[in-house]
Amino acid sequence: MQWIEAFLAKGGTLLLVSHSMYHIQKLCRHACWLQHGRIERIGDVFEVTQDYLAWHERQSQDAVDGGRVRAAAGEYALLDFLVNDDDGQTPVLLRPGEPLRVCVTIRARDHRQPVLAIGLKRVDGTPVYGTTSEIEAAAPLRVDSDHYLWQLAFDAPALLPGSYLLEAHALDPEGVRLFDSLERGLVVRGQSREFGMVRLPHRWGG
Repeated sequence: MQWIEAFLAKGGTLLLVSHSMYHIQKLCRHACWLQHGRIERIGDVFEVTQDYLAWHERQSQDAVDGGRVRAAAGEYALLDFLVNDDDGQTPVLLRPGEPLRVCVTIRARDHRQPVLAIGLKRVDGTPVYGTTSEIEAAAPLRVDSDHYLWQLAFDAPALLPGSYLLEAHALDPEGVRLFDSLERGLVVRGQSREFGMVRLPHRWGG
């Protein structure tokens, strides 16, 4: 490894074929992802390797029809799920530490205030964080007799680069029964080579 690093420091060119994202990110500036003999992605080493890892993680996730799961029909329904003011189906791009804002509207046919649950997981299903409006006593804005609006802000999320899924769940007022769920993709871009899902505050010292 030291010889390779010295070789690169002197201006040498290295062609590395590997499945080790750690070594690719450490030794390379550009990467090419080959899939079935064809170029799937080429460009900046961090962007290509993060897309490659996200693709592998998605293989272990059960397919969800349009990102929507119905646990029960009708009574409480998610109408809007905005992430950083975006209501589209494409993943939201985020830089490490960049603010994350969530805006969710739930329709309650019985006019009772439902419970909103928000969860974050890796695309392979590994949980990262979750909370509910009931746990945090977060009251919504009552738009009219049967529509409730919540806004939630993560001012400086400590997520490491990778692909995530942000979930919103509509529960009954008791917070027991799940009625509706929506998912939004979230991609954190960056050049960190740290491991895991979040960056924990720390310091090195003697």
